[in-house]
Amino acid sequence: MPLSTSELNALRSDMFLGIQQSDKNLGSDTQKLLDQYFTEHTSDILNSLPHDGDGFLTSEGLELLDRYFPQVSGTSASDAMGVTEQLRKLPPGARADFIHSMMNNEDGKANLRVWTAGLSQSDKQLYADAINAAYQRNPEATLRQIYDVGDRYYGTSTAEGAGFTEIIAATHNDDLIAAYAEHKLTLARQYPDGAPAASGASWDAAVALKGMSPQKLDQFVQAHSHDGLVEMLLKGVGKFQASDLRESPFGELPKQVGALWVKSLAADGLTADEFQQVRSVFLSSPQTINAESLSKLISGAIQSGSELGSSEMRDLGDIAAAYFKSVDVSDPQNARRALEDLIGGLSANLPPNLGPRETGYVTGIIAAGMMKNIASVAGDKAKQTAWLSTLVAAGGSAGSAAVGLAAGTTPVGAAVAVGLAVLYPVAQQIVNNNSNLPTDQVVREWIGAVKTDWLNHPQRYGWNSAEVNTASNALGAALNNNGFAS
Repeated sequence: MPLSTSELNALRSDMFLGIQQSDKNLGSDTQKLLDQYFTEHTSDILNSLPHDGDGFLTSEGLELLDRYFPQVSGTSASDAMGVTEQLRKLPPGARADFIHSMMNNEDGKANLRVWTAGLSQSDKQLYADAINAAYQRNPEATLRQIYDVGDRYYGTSTAEGAGFTEIIAATHNDDLIAAYAEHKLTLARQYPDGAPAASGASWDAAVALKGMSPQKLDQFVQAHSHDGLVEMLLKGVGKFQASDLRESPFGELPKQVGALWVKSLAADGLTADEFQQVRSVFLSSPQTINAESLSKLISGAIQSGSELGSSEMRDLGDIAAAYFKSVDVSDPQNARRALEDLIGGLSANLPPNLGPRETGYVTGIIAAGMMKNIASVAGDKAKQTAWLSTLVAAGGSAGSAAVGLAAGTTPVGAAVAVGLAVLYPVAQQIVNNNSNLPTDQVVREWIGAVKTDWLNHPQRYGWNSAEVNTASNALGAALNNNGFAS
């Protein structure tokens, strides 16, 4: 009676296993035949071996394929390279068992956590694809394993520990990344505030989230805007400076998360507590601020149902200064882009029919932020020069309006653009006075220049003279509350 297909496959698998175990020094031709057979019949061979309760090969099953599943020492980068080469040679169908085996092995865990940082992106992708395959087979078991590997803090506060988390990001598996990030941020909250391990866990979460799709990142931030996890992430990444890493693994992700966080909190108007939460994060971690988050924060504060108080104006001025200070002006063009992005953000996120008083507040807050920024970089002439040259390009003197920056914006965007364009004399005096406050006279001249533009362009703002006075008074109040006499 002829053998059934399943029986024939089982016999072939037994023969394959017997040959590959019989002699560790097979000839090259024999090895090629074995490799080809393994590639073509991966599923049949693996199914013939014992599996554990999670659906992966047992240690006994792995021993039967030890030619393909080598021992991992976890002691050096060269070992990681060797293991990666073995992974690359494995048929895709066997890689889930390979990575499961590594994450069950203490040396394998060390290999993944410590020695993968130096691998190429294509090599990291091999591991990411293997983890994805394991996750598809058994999500719960795979998550337990990646939590275990990821929680081994082998220098994660430096670039050395980046490899494994970059692998998690490279899975581009939204569910897996969300679970890993939630785990890391929950873990971070268990440590004392400011502890290196807490910052490291937040850092891990940020690196992983870089691989999440934009839609799912938005959903992730919304889901965790009020439970402290997003706040923990932003505070944590703020502990790291560019000098701590060979290169930033975050990219623009912290700024994107900051903007999504403010958007979620401000959807129904910011409460006082929420405003203070955001203030604390943005001032301690300026690299989490971008133009969108700053403009959304200002919008949320203005639309919260009450007039801006003096402390809110001061806080917003400080946050605006932190935004400007976070800009890398080693390329001076970045300074101009920062102004244009902010004006665009204000135009997009503030109501197009914003009233004169609120427009005056916003103009004063942004101008105060710029003046504070220029004063704060007193010891760095290159930065001061970058900002001064940007203001010159935007307008430069009280006699010229900001045509370039103001074009195509809403009234509030135009007002802020003009305010920045004629701010140069004030900024120049700050520099000349060794970052001391500008004189009352030069500030009043600046206010007069802004007010003149408002009066001369009713078609741009739609205000009568009384409304211009209202805006001008609000502008002065914002400056006063930020320490600049008007």
